[in-house]
Amino acid sequence: MNTDDIRAELEAELTWRSDEMRFLENQLANFSSEREKDKYRRSLIVMLYSHLEGFFKFAFTLYTDIINEQNLKCEDVTAYMAVSSLSNIFRALDDPDKKSDIFRRSLPDDTALHRFCRRVDFIKSLSDINNKSVKISDKVVDTKSNLTPVVIKKILYQLGFEHTKFDQYKGNIDKLLNVRNHIAHGDNRFRAGVEENDYNAIKNDTYSIMNEIILMITDELRRESFRRT
Repeated sequence: MNTDDIRAELEAELTWRSDEMRFLENQLANFSSEREKDKYRRSLIVMLYSHLEGFFKFAFTLYTDIINEQNLKCEDVTAYMAVSSLSNIFRALDDPDKKSDIFRRSLPDDTALHRFCRRVDFIKSLSDINNKSVKISDKVVDTKSNLTPVVIKKILYQLGFEHTKFDQYKGNIDKLLNVRNHIAHGDNRFRAGVEENDYNAIKNDTYSIMNEIILMITDELRRESFRRT
């Protein structure tokens, strides 16, 4: 695992996205009035959101793929990472329809008993669980095409990162998402477009997040702090 190569891959991903946004922004020079430019910036907002979500998914999917390739054991990683890796086991533990083979016929409707049995099975399997290889599901990084500040926080938390890392950008990320959603849903609220100052503030925070993601992931891999201490 070469963290310099990983950082280079993340930076290359951000570079092509930045280059595309720069190309699109350069087209503003073709408009003579601020009114036309404001309308065009509305479209830029949609593209900016797409690049933020695309980069976020790329970066953290790359991170989880790297972790999965390390053949780490659950006992060697943080609780967050272990739980994210054991979703099938916890799903079975939480499944009210999963019943004990011992009492399935004699007491099929005793929910408390079957919950107890699921817990017994879980405790009995703890030693095996600790030795299971870490395999984080792609679902952990599923943004559901709606990368809100709370979705960002949720994914960071599930992977063991500092989940409040991007709270300072919440205002402009909310604006980015609101404009994108209103346009996608046919809302006329932003028909007049987006003014230059608003666009620049949103863009700056968006790029700050993407650059900080690169530092966050590479620093985490370099320290190997995903391992238990």
